[in-house]
Amino acid sequence: MRPSDCDTSHPFMRERWRMQRHMFLWFGATIMLTMVVVGGVFRLMMKEGPTLCREESRVRHFHKASFERVWDRPEERQALVQLWATEFGATVSLRDAHGHELSREGTGSCDSPKMVVDLGRPDEPKGQVVLCSVEERDTGEKARNLGLALLAAACTVWAISGIIARRVARPLGELTRVAQDLGAGRFDSRVEAAPHRGEIGVLGHVLNDMAARIERQMADQRALLATVSHEIRTPLARMRILVEMARDQATDPVSLDKIDAEVLEIDQLVAELLASSRIDFSALAFNPLDARRVATDALERADIDPTVLSFDAPRPIFRGDPTLVSRAVLNLLENARRHAGGVTELRVFEAEGRIVFEVHDQGPGLAPGDSDKIFQPFYRGRNNDGRSVGLGLALVKRIAQAHGGDAAAFNHPDGRGACVTVSFALPTVDIPPPVPSSQSHLSSAMAL
Repeated sequence: MRPSDCDTSHPFMRERWRMQRHMFLWFGATIMLTMVVVGGVFRLMMKEGPTLCREESRVRHFHKASFERVWDRPEERQALVQLWATEFGATVSLRDAHGHELSREGTGSCDSPKMVVDLGRPDEPKGQVVLCSVEERDTGEKARNLGLALLAAACTVWAISGIIARRVARPLGELTRVAQDLGAGRFDSRVEAAPHRGEIGVLGHVLNDMAARIERQMADQRALLATVSHEIRTPLARMRILVEMARDQATDPVSLDKIDAEVLEIDQLVAELLASSRIDFSALAFNPLDARRVATDALERADIDPTVLSFDAPRPIFRGDPTLVSRAVLNLLENARRHAGGVTELRVFEAEGRIVFEVHDQGPGLAPGDSDKIFQPFYRGRNNDGRSVGLGLALVKRIAQAHGGDAAAFNHPDGRGACVTVSFALPTVDIPPPVPSSQSHLSSAMAL
């Protein structure tokens, strides 16, 4: 059950609020640091002084050229003085060659002039332009206004960051909740937040897919446990009856044969469970295998005439787990022998980079829709005798996929029975044939 957003007593919600609070504080710290850096840069820029004082050489040259051009026209000269004083907030004094002040604009003092520009040639001086002072134009007020503007901007961005932190923390909190639920065994839990784009959305979909697969696997395992428990108890009960009959009838060969058949049935069921568990735990031991040897050993184990083998594989050597590969081929043969009237042919050939084992039977063929269903766990086809659990072909497909191959089934083109195949990936480069010890392992593997 997903907790309410306002239920802060729930551990998940406490964790989510803690994450959101941390993100909000980090956003605030980042904004404040940015504001301090920007403020420091502006302060340094303002300390450099007004524009007129930064490039003294260029300003001096411009003053000299401008005033020399209008020196002999008093009205234009005075207008230029007023223009400079007004536009640049400066106090400008105009003096003649003898140092007498001709005019002044501005209220600043000329006791310590900022700049003195001599007009005319050295042997024929015309006068001087004195830049007495430059007004700072409320530098302090500007700094205060700038600081207030930065503070207002920082507060606004921080408030927005709270919304962003909540939007980011919500899906992350959902992911955390689902992960905690899965760890607690609640495999039906799913990410319920609104779909998000980007990495968080992808992670949510992946987590949901993972939860669905885990839930399905756990359901399959529970069903398997229930089915296997029932299937094992049935032959055991029959064995108890047969044992009692054998006691009463001394040495009855028929009873002993029946007991042996029941033991073999249990042995096969346990072998399939062990093989399935090895795939679940990725406990596969890959070794070089000879396809011809795998086929002949499987035929021998299934007690089928070896002449049904048709071999056409230029590259018979592939890599696989001897136990699982042998189990897959044997299951195909046993399925045809027990449920499809027997094996008419076992073809081994190479196709699309795989080594393929194809079993032809002489049964009535597959019912519509059974081509995929027969590889599902616990599915029993129309020809099932009631003694099969429905794991054999499902295990074949799992083994094939664990070896980079696949399993398939289809009706024979001429209408005579069905064809069931299992394939395993061939190596991209040739590998040496298996050593005798590896080959001998095939025979022992068949016992499983």
